[in-house]
Amino acid sequence: MQNFSSTSQINFLEIEVSEEIDIKNLKKFISTSLSLNNKHLTSKDRIYLNYIKELKQYQIFILGKEYKYFDFQVFEQFFDKKDEYNEYNLYICNNFFTLYKNGICYYFQNIDGNIKNNEFLEYINKRFFLEIKSIKEIEKNYLEDLKIKYLKNNKKNLLKMINLRNDYSFRIYLFYITLLFFLFVFFNLNNEFEEKGQLQKEEATLLERIKNDFKFISLENKIKPIFESIAKYDLTLNSFEFKENSIKITMTASQRNPFYLFFEENKDILLSSSINYIENKNIYEAVINVRIF
Repeated sequence: MQNFSSTSQINFLEIEVSEEIDIKNLKKFISTSLSLNNKHLTSKDRIYLNYIKELKQYQIFILGKEYKYFDFQVFEQFFDKKDEYNEYNLYICNNFFTLYKNGICYYFQNIDGNIKNNEFLEYINKRFFLEIKSIKEIEKNYLEDLKIKYLKNNKKNLLKMINLRNDYSFRIYLFYITLLFFLFVFFNLNNEFEEKGQLQKEEATLLERIKNDFKFISLENKIKPIFESIAKYDLTLNSFEFKENSIKITMTASQRNPFYLFFEENKDILLSSSINYIENKNIYEAVINVRIF
């Protein structure tokens, strides 16, 4: 039956060890064992493993891609009924025997020729230091019937499967989480920088406005006393020219003396001054530069 790998075709190894291999080192152990025994796998071959504690031995089974089960797995269905359950069960077929422990295949071995049951039991009991009470002989036809029934039951494979291919799912998951973290940090920092930049622009605009307002207020405070002084001495303002840090003022009067009084009062800000007589108008003209900042 194509679904089952017959015992004559079973590809397996028996590896003796000093103790059970730590689970984290199992893949390396199996890979090394297969390599040393020139066992080459395809990408779809499956590896199953049994550790026999009494023998300090591993059995490594290789199931080809064209098969789903091993012949010796059909006996799993015997344990669907609890009343037939025993800790150890021995099944002897024409060309192999298998020892079940707690309803799962524990040990497998090919056999040649006919062996009497009492000899078989003696061999197993001595080898495994066990006393097996349940033993069944399985005829070839019965074995085929069991295979058909096993397939109909669609039972789950109970053997321990080992995947030798590297599993990068956890690494991918870590990478994904790390990527999300960095993206989260990046976007938050970017938003923070944008908000900070916007805030800085707003602060700069506000500061500039305050400076301009302050400058205007300061200018008004500087000019106002000058205008008051011009009015005080009955001078006529003809022109007013604002420069970067000073003001050029042109004034006229009928006499010189008011100009001198104005100059004296504003001497702390006076940068330059000149008085000219305009004969055709019979008036005096003063041109001054005063410091405002």
